[in-house]
Amino acid sequence: MRLLTVLVCSFALALSAIAQIATTDVDEPEDMILGFRGKSKYQIIVPDVAANPTAESSVTRAAELLQQAFAANKITLPVVKESQAEAGRPGFYVGATKFAAASGVEGRQLKGWGFAHKVVGRNVIIVGNDEPDTLEGKRAIPGWRTATKDQSLPFEGTLFGTAEFVHRFVGARFLSPDESGTTFVPQSIIHVPPTLDVRSEPHFIEHDMRNGPELFYTANHCRRFTRVWSRGGHQHPSAVPIAEYGKTHPEYFILTGNVRQPEVGATDGQLCLSNPEVRELIYKHILATLDSGYDVIELGQADGFRPCQCKECEALYGVKPTTKPTDGIAFSTDRAWGEKIWIMHRDMALRLMKDRPGKKLMMTAYSISREPPQTFHEFPENTIIEMMSSEEDSFAAWKQLKVPGGFSAYLYNWGNFHLVGLTPLTTVSMIAEQSRLLVENNVRMVQVNGSPGAGQWGLEGPNIYVYLRLAIDPKRQSANELFDEYLQAAFRECENPMRRFFTNVQRRVELWRVLREYAYQSGRDPIFALGTLWPPDVINSLEEDLAAAEGSAELPEVRRRLDIVRYEFDFLKHLALVINAWRNHQAMNNVASLTQLLDAVDARNAFIAGVANGDAKYAKKKNPAYRFADEKSLKYAGRYLERAPFNWDTAKMRANPAQMIQQSQSLTIERATGPLTLDSPRWEKAESHPLMPTDAVVTKLQASTTFRVLCDDSNLYIRVSGEQPANKATFAARGHDAELWLQESIVVNVSPIADKSRYFYFAYEPEPTSFNEAEHGFIADYLHPRYGWNDEGWNGAWTFETKLIPAKNRWESLAVIPFETMRIKAPKTGDTWYLNVGRVHFTDSTDKKTNREFSAWTSKLNASRIPGDASFGKATFK
Repeated sequence: MRLLTVLVCSFALALSAIAQIATTDVDEPEDMILGFRGKSKYQIIVPDVAANPTAESSVTRAAELLQQAFAANKITLPVVKESQAEAGRPGFYVGATKFAAASGVEGRQLKGWGFAHKVVGRNVIIVGNDEPDTLEGKRAIPGWRTATKDQSLPFEGTLFGTAEFVHRFVGARFLSPDESGTTFVPQSIIHVPPTLDVRSEPHFIEHDMRNGPELFYTANHCRRFTRVWSRGGHQHPSAVPIAEYGKTHPEYFILTGNVRQPEVGATDGQLCLSNPEVRELIYKHILATLDSGYDVIELGQADGFRPCQCKECEALYGVKPTTKPTDGIAFSTDRAWGEKIWIMHRDMALRLMKDRPGKKLMMTAYSISREPPQTFHEFPENTIIEMMSSEEDSFAAWKQLKVPGGFSAYLYNWGNFHLVGLTPLTTVSMIAEQSRLLVENNVRMVQVNGSPGAGQWGLEGPNIYVYLRLAIDPKRQSANELFDEYLQAAFRECENPMRRFFTNVQRRVELWRVLREYAYQSGRDPIFALGTLWPPDVINSLEEDLAAAEGSAELPEVRRRLDIVRYEFDFLKHLALVINAWRNHQAMNNVASLTQLLDAVDARNAFIAGVANGDAKYAKKKNPAYRFADEKSLKYAGRYLERAPFNWDTAKMRANPAQMIQQSQSLTIERATGPLTLDSPRWEKAESHPLMPTDAVVTKLQASTTFRVLCDDSNLYIRVSGEQPANKATFAARGHDAELWLQESIVVNVSPIADKSRYFYFAYEPEPTSFNEAEHGFIADYLHPRYGWNDEGWNGAWTFETKLIPAKNRWESLAVIPFETMRIKAPKTGDTWYLNVGRVHFTDSTDKKTNREFSAWTSKLNASRIPGDASFGKATFK
C-alpha cells in the first residue's frame, strides 16, 4: 500500500509540474525538458582541441560536474568530442565549441569570470572565459604571502558558468569545501526555458576569500584576487621593508622619543612619510607591481599606524596635528595624519594616470585614514576606495566626494580576531543587510579578512552559503530563500529540527550584535561576552534539537554534515561549561568549585586534542570540522582566551588546589613630603609588600622581592627591593622601547580609573638606559592590531633609579610616575586605584627563554600570560 501511494504521489507531482510549465503563461513557450524520471536524450559535447591548458581543465571539470548533477537524478550523460557527437541528438555544448561560436557565443568575448548560457534549438550552450594565469609564480609577497599561497589563479569561466547552470536548473548546492560539501537535490523534472540567453558574471567581479583545489571555491567564486595586488590593506611595508632598510636607512622610519625606530610597529615598520625617498620608494613599488601584470594595486599605510614625531612630518602638506606626542593615543589618532596620507596617495594617483594609463590604485580607508579627506573632494578616475568599514554611516560619509573608480570592501565577517573568537559571528539578516549596502554603493570587489576556513562550516554554514550566493547574484534570490535552500539541501530528512536549531543560534548571535559595542568598549572580556550569549538553558535547548536531527538522519552525506555541526557545537558547549564553572568558582571560591573548574578545563582540552590530532571517528587532519585549525588556535578560540582559566596547567594546580584559592590584595598609600629618592629615610616607615610566585607549584622564590608605595602632591613613588646574586649582576644596555623580559626586569601597572582593561604600563631593567612604557587598552578601534594591548608608541614622562649592590646580593630601584603623565589630578584621600607590581628573574642567564622566575603582588589566578598584567590589587590613598 505504501509503495502504491509513493508511485501515485510521484506521478501526480510530475503531472503537476508539467501542467505548471505548460499553463504559466499562454504567451510563453513551454520549458524544454532536459531530463525526466531517470532518462535524458542529451549528450555532453566538448571542443575537439582546447585553446590552452586552462580551457582544457575548466571544460573537463565542467563536463564532470554536469555528469554528476544528472547522475544524482539517475541519468547518465556521455561526454564526447564535438567531431564525434551523435548527429540528431541534442547536447550540452560545454566550452569554446564550434557550435557555440557559430551561434554567436564565444568565450573570448567574455571577460574575467564571465559566462554565457544559451539555448539554440534543442541544444544548450555553456561557455565562459577560460584564461591562463599571467601572474603565476609572481604572487609571493615577502613577509606576507608565502610561496604556498602563490598558486595558479586562472579564470575558469566555463567551470564557473556550469556550476551556476547546475545550481539554477539541476539542484546543485555547493555548501562547503569538504567531501560532502557538494550535494545535488533530486529534481522531478530538469528543464530550462527555451528562450534562455544569458551573459553574466558574478556581482563581485573580484572576490578574495581563500584558495583551495576544491570545487567549492570556484563554484562560489571565492578564490583569491586574480589581477588585484593586495597585502591585506598595507602596501607601504612592502615598498620599504624593515629587513632591507632598517639598518642601512633608519631615517626612513619614524622618529619617536628622539630616536629613529625601525622596529616599532604592530607588524610592520612605521615610516617617516615626509622623507621624499620614502615616498619615491612607495611609488616605484606601485609601478613595478603593476608592470608585473596586475591591473590594480592596493595602497595603504602600515597596520597599527604610528605617526613620525619629526618636525618635517608635523608640517607635511601644511596640515598640522592639534595634539602633541605626550597626548598618547590622541596624538596617534589625530585626524591630520590621515589627511596627510590621503594627500600623498592622491598625488601618486595623479602621477600614475600619466605613467600607466588604465592601471588603478585601490586606496584603503582604514584606521587613521578611515574618514574621507577634508582638503579635497574629488579623486582621479584611476582611484578605487577600499572601505575597511562597510557600515551604512561609513558609506554615507563618502557621499559628498567624487570617486569615479567606485568602491571595494574589506569585510570582517569571520575570523579568530573577534572577541568571541571561533564561535558564530553572523546571521542571515546581518548578511542580507551587508549585501544591500554593498550593492547600493556599487561595490564590485571584496576581500574577506578571516575567511571561515579554520572552521565554522557547521554553525555558520547557512550564513556563509547566503553570503556567497548573494555575492554572485544579489537579486535572483532573497537571503531568506537562500536560507531555506541551504537547510533543504544540507539536512533533507532532518530539516525541521535543524531549522529550529539554526533559528535559535541566529537569535543568540543577533544578541551579540546588540552587545558587541558595549563588550568592546567595556573591558573586552570574552568570558562576559560568551557567557552572556551561551548560558546553560540555551545550550541545552540547542542540544535537544541537534540530537533530534542526529536521531532521524539516514543519508550518509547528511550524517557527515551533522558531524560538522556536532563538533562545532561541542566546541561551543565545552567553552560554555568552562565559563559557567569559572563564574561559579568566582562566587564560591573554595576547593570544590576549583576542582569542578579544573575538570571542565581538562574535558575541554581533551576534546580539542581529539579534534586536532584525531579521535575515534576521524584521523588527524581528516575531521571535517576545523579543517585548518591547530590545537593551540582551538584551545584559545582566537586571540582573547589565552588567559585564565583556559591557559592553566591543571596538573600542577591539582597538586595543591587549596593554595590556588583566590586571595584579594589591597594596600594603602601614605603621603610624604616630596620629592623622594631611592635612599630617602621616609621609606623605612612605609609598609612593605611581598611579591608572590605566579606558578601554582612554586612555594618559595629563588629571588624574593618586596615593594613599598608612597605619594606626594605630584608623583606616585614605587620602591622595589629584591635579591640579586652578585654573579648575575652584569647587564647589557638595550635602550628605550627595547623588548624587555630578556633581562632582569620590574613591571608596574597602574590604573588610576580602577579599570582592569585600561591602565599604564611601566617597565625597567637594572641597566639605567633600558626601559619601556605603554598605554594599555586605550586604543578604541577593535580592528587595530594593538587593540586591547600595549600601545608602546606612547612615551609618558617618568623616571627611575636603579642600584645593584653585589656585596649584599641586592637590587634596589625606584619608579617615579607623575600624576600628570597618567592624565589625572593628584588623588584625594579615600580614592582607590588598581595597582600591580611584577618581576622577571633569570635563574640561568645563559638560557633566558625557559629559566625564568615570575613573581607578582597579585599572583593568584593571574589572568594573563604576563605577570602582573590585567591582575590588580586595590590601592587606597590615605
